[in-house]
Amino acid sequence: MAKSKDNFYFQNFLEGISVSKMAAVKLQDIIKNYDHSTIEKDVAAMHEIEHMGDSKKHEMTREIVKAFITPIDRDDIVKISNCIDNVTDSIEDIVIGFYTWNITTLRDDVMEFADLIVACCNSAERLLAELHDYKKSKTIMNHIIELNHLEEKGDDLYIQYIRKLSVENADPYTVMAWRELYRSFETVCDCCEDLADAVETIIIANT
Repeated sequence: MAKSKDNFYFQNFLEGISVSKMAAVKLQDIIKNYDHSTIEKDVAAMHEIEHMGDSKKHEMTREIVKAFITPIDRDDIVKISNCIDNVTDSIEDIVIGFYTWNITTLRDDVMEFADLIVACCNSAERLLAELHDYKKSKTIMNHIIELNHLEEKGDDLYIQYIRKLSVENADPYTVMAWRELYRSFETVCDCCEDLADAVETIIIANT
C-alpha cells in the first residue's frame, strides 16, 4: 500500500479522471438533447469542466516540483497526469467541433460513440483506483486489457461510420465535417488507451 504521504498523487489521478468522466457524461447529455441554438453555451460549459481538469494537472505539477521522493518515477507521474488531461481535452474537442463545423443536426450513430467514451472513462477510473497498489492488485491488468478492447471497438466504429458516411453522402462539406468529428470521437478512445499503456509501462518496469 502507498504511504499516507504518497496518497496525494494517486488521489489526484482519481480526481483528474473523475473530471474526464464528468466531461464524457456532459457530452452524452449534449448529444441526447442536441440543440444547435445552444451550442455556444454547451462549449462554454464543457470548457469549465476542462478547466477543472487543468487545475488537477497544475496541482500535480506544483507537488512534483517540491517533492523529494515520489511513490513512482516522476516522469511516469507526469505522463499519467498528461494522459488524463488529454482525455478531457479530447472530449472537449468534440463539442468544439460541433460548433466550428456549424453542425445543425447530429447523425444518429454518435450516441453509440458517446456511450463508448463513457465506458472508456469508467474503465480508466477503475484502472487508476488500483494503481496505488499495483504490485499486489489482482485486477489491474484486466482493466488495461479492457481499455485496449474498448479502444479497438472505437477503431471499428470509426471505420464503420466513415464507410457509411462516404456511401450515403454526396455533399463534400458534410463528408469532410463528419470525418473530422468521427476522428475526434476515436481520439478520445486512443487517449484512454495511452493512459492504459502508461500504467502498463510502470507495472513492467517495477515488477
